[in-house]
Amino acid sequence: MWTTLEGVMVGGRYELSAHLASGGMATIFRGWDHRLRRPVAIKMLQELDSADARDVERFRREARAAAALASPHIVEVYDFFADEGCYYLVMELVEGVDLKHYLKQHSPLPVPEALAIAAQICLALDESHAQGFIHRDIKPQNILLDSSGTAKLADFGIVQIPGARQCTSGGMVMGTADYVSPEQAQGLPLTPATDLYSLGVVLYEMLTGVPLFTGRTPVAVAMRHASAPPPPLRKRNPAIPPSVERLVLRALAKDPLHRHPSARAMADAIAHVLADLVAFQATTGAATGTDAVPANIPAGASAQAWADAATLLLDPPMPGGASAEADAHADAPDLQGEDDADPAFQSERPHALQIGALLLDPDASPGLRLIATTLVAAVLLAAVVFLHMMVG
Repeated sequence: MWTTLEGVMVGGRYELSAHLASGGMATIFRGWDHRLRRPVAIKMLQELDSADARDVERFRREARAAAALASPHIVEVYDFFADEGCYYLVMELVEGVDLKHYLKQHSPLPVPEALAIAAQICLALDESHAQGFIHRDIKPQNILLDSSGTAKLADFGIVQIPGARQCTSGGMVMGTADYVSPEQAQGLPLTPATDLYSLGVVLYEMLTGVPLFTGRTPVAVAMRHASAPPPPLRKRNPAIPPSVERLVLRALAKDPLHRHPSARAMADAIAHVLADLVAFQATTGAATGTDAVPANIPAGASAQAWADAATLLLDPPMPGGASAEADAHADAPDLQGEDDADPAFQSERPHALQIGALLLDPDASPGLRLIATTLVAAVLLAAVVFLHMMVG
């Protein structure tokens, strides 16, 4: 049915081409901006004959919020307009895959890859929160991984804008049940910490390969977020280092005041965890099984366990293939991409001397680029910490 719209011009400058994805409220097309001569993603409000004022207001809300934000980790909005009774949102076209689809193929992710994705979304949230916006719908479907390995946050449709009239029904819980915060589930006032909880849920899933909570109904899942303690990550994936588990569990605190104080603080915590693990590997030799245990390792954690964890960080097994373009599927309403899939990643592990080549290789897959970039940053940070200790 969408082929009838291919080639249609809207807004006097945008040409609709391939259908990418459809959701409950909107349909996304690949498009072409004839004025600026660049590819774009065009989001069209569906079922316009029955669309009520709240649907249109949500569309406008997404446009206003995203257009006000400037971050390489937020999908950029270019234009918003109405044409012959239809509403359109024109956005940056992200050539990649959404995290939900990526996890279906590669879950659980290697520790550095999962932390790199989470850190980038923290930076997106830092910008959003600095402008007074609370996203309220952090989930894998709204996190896009482009072909260079950059993670981008999408869909500000239910963002909470300070001073703006809410476009939802009174008492309605907004967000997705699998990733909703305890305060969202209970209909309580929200702060930026609600986004950090939802990101913690996403990080939990990336590291363990399973959702934090499940239930027979969305309401049952939401209530578990409100009251049930999170299952320890290391019971579901023993390869996760204790410091990583502590970081995730802090993000999952029921009390918002017990989470990281800000998105920037959570990003810094992720960087410090990576630096500590890389520094431990550098001083002990990851695969040597040395008995030297740094002072910051918790009691009960063996040197061998930590050596194995450091080995996982610096020499992780490669996941399966990731598509260079996102697959369009109905359960990810804000997905941008196509139905093409690249060949699987090679199963060969990257060695230290290959990292530079991965960063410079334009054909490197997103997963490889994420890991290589994270390792370089972590090693540099570890070197700075070491020099500071030596000088001090």
